[in-house]
Amino acid sequence: MKIIFSIFKSLMKRNRHRFNPAGKLLVLLCLLLSFCSSAQKQTTVSKAIDSINALINSDKEDTIKIRHLNEQSKAYQTTGDLSKAVESAYNALGLAKKLGAKRHIANSMNTIGAVYYLQGNYPRALEMSFVALSIYREIDNNPGLAAANDNIGNVYKEQGNYKKALEYYLKALAIDSEIGRKNGIATVEGNIGIVYWNMGDYSNALQHYNKALLLDEELKDKNSISADLANIGNVYAQQGDEAKALENYTKALSIYAEVGNKRGLAKLTGNVGEVYLNQKNYKDAKKYLNESLLLSTRLGDLESIKHDYQVLSRLSAETKDWEMAYEYHVQFSIAQDSLVNKESIGKFVQAEMNFEFEQKQTAEKAAQDKRDAIRNEESKKQKILIGLIGALAVIVGFIALFIFRSLKAVQKARLIVEQQKGLMELKALRAQMNPHFIFNAINSIQHFILKNDPDAAQKHLTKFSKLIRKVLENSKHESIPLSEELQMLELYAELESVRFSSKFNYKFVVDSSIEPEKILISPLIVQPYVENAIWHGLMHLKGVKGELTVKFEKENGMLKCTVDDNGIGRKSSNEMKSEAQHEPMGLSITNERVEVLNEVYGINIRVNIIDKTDSEGKASGTRVELIMPLNLNGATNA
Repeated sequence: MKIIFSIFKSLMKRNRHRFNPAGKLLVLLCLLLSFCSSAQKQTTVSKAIDSINALINSDKEDTIKIRHLNEQSKAYQTTGDLSKAVESAYNALGLAKKLGAKRHIANSMNTIGAVYYLQGNYPRALEMSFVALSIYREIDNNPGLAAANDNIGNVYKEQGNYKKALEYYLKALAIDSEIGRKNGIATVEGNIGIVYWNMGDYSNALQHYNKALLLDEELKDKNSISADLANIGNVYAQQGDEAKALENYTKALSIYAEVGNKRGLAKLTGNVGEVYLNQKNYKDAKKYLNESLLLSTRLGDLESIKHDYQVLSRLSAETKDWEMAYEYHVQFSIAQDSLVNKESIGKFVQAEMNFEFEQKQTAEKAAQDKRDAIRNEESKKQKILIGLIGALAVIVGFIALFIFRSLKAVQKARLIVEQQKGLMELKALRAQMNPHFIFNAINSIQHFILKNDPDAAQKHLTKFSKLIRKVLENSKHESIPLSEELQMLELYAELESVRFSSKFNYKFVVDSSIEPEKILISPLIVQPYVENAIWHGLMHLKGVKGELTVKFEKENGMLKCTVDDNGIGRKSSNEMKSEAQHEPMGLSITNERVEVLNEVYGINIRVNIIDKTDSEGKASGTRVELIMPLNLNGATNA
């Protein structure tokens, strides 16, 4: 308290003609409020550090201790004791590496990066943050990814690399938005606003500051709310809207005083004074600038002191008080020189501190190397013994592998011979299928020409030639798209329907889950079952219209084709055949093809034949179910 009154007395003496009694009281009250609040806050932080220290002393060497060490580092960051902050974070990192806890290694590195950022050691800050980022990405830790990206953005912002800063801030914002972390979103929105402010893009800066303010108000984070209000006020002041600038500054000042943020209070009071000066309100400008100067002097905040003297010099010049304008300008120059010297000293201290820390790390590494060497010596004999056993095991393994490969090669050669034999048999069966089908189709044409008029025969012949062309083209391939098979089946059914004077109706149904162009099928594998249904089931119906349905659908990951007719049934059909007749050739060839396909390719094509009956037990047709592997276009098929 004596220091405050001493500073206040000296400034009153130097500027006694500048302050009225009310102004003196206001400045004193502001100083007292700020001092009391900050003292209370300092006491709270000290208690928190003591509490964390007690926990660390009683912790076991586990992840809980790592977390407490990182919390200790953050508490020291709050007090400005950055040397202790970096020491705590490195202790956390050492324990995390010892336990092999990747998430805690990343957390500790991120904390170290934040301390280096506060120290102004930007290369080391980036190095630590990028390593943390890599680990977070490896273990898929989204909150960590957001925090690391935000830290990297902070460093690039301070270095003036605004493009890079925005790149990493936006990455952090996207992750925080995805996981719904509102405090992270608010922080990043504020940082993005600062970047746009530094770039001179005040419209975008204001937009992001307002987003941050809305979230911070929702979270009731007073420190962040006051910073947002101050930033918004800065934008309005820059844009010349003094009324809105003062409105936001006043709200921020009230919160700064409440939470005891002395630096914020000092800087913002000076900004308010500058706004009043821009409005030519010299009385209020002088009052707020002197208040700011008192607070800045108490804090030793050279940046704010320099600003206040510079603006006071301008105010004195505008009010024609040339003596004070000159005095303030001299003080401004002194503050500016002191600031430059302080920055230089700070860099020197930082370099010295880093050197001492690196020496400590080197000593610890040397001790660890010594311990490792002792352990290596103790385990040397065990390694030699294990090496001998391993070498023996490798030799035995090579002998076993040689024998196994020899047996496997013999089996593989036998399998290839058997498969080639099966393929040759399959090609022979497929070659038999084409002449059989063409022979039956020609008989159909001959029958049609003899029984119908020439014009109809010509149309029928055109369709027949189209069908034959498709059969010959598709017979070159071991597999064709289902869409091609459907076209051949529809042409065949149409020809047969005309031949039998539309004695039966037919329809083809493809389930909506099937894309015929993308499914492969063996050519003419379905046609014989359709032919059998027409010739031996439907053509013998009397007084009833024949119905033929061919349906393709998926069933348990397989392709199921159902050929359903309402014909006379297999029993009646067999009774109508003479003793010389036997199973239709096309059906016989197809059954053999199915057996060979299953054997050669190790697949499971099944054919189920179901005899349908009506309610009285009489035959009402036949249903054939052909179940095949569902092969997509590009897969190997027969």
